[in-house]
Amino acid sequence: MTTPSISASPPTSIGAARDGMQRGLSQVARAAQSIAKGEINSQNSTDLIEGQRTMESSARVLQSSNEKIGTLLDVTA
Repeated sequence: MTTPSISASPPTSIGAARDGMQRGLSQVARAAQSIAKGEINSQNSTDLIEGQRTMESSARVLQSSNEKIGTLLDVTA
């Protein structure tokens, strides 16, 4: 029997939301570093906004999943 990797994301909406938030955060951090270095251009601005939107949409997925789990717990309680 093999042990699942801890770094692997579970195939769930929560795992997908977590991965999306990590991707968005990384994208925002890269764009912010470039802008801080004085590399102010449309690509860095676009990357910053895109990363923000990725994080926002992933947070909505996480919130929706959390609400569904809460509803399931309420039903089974």
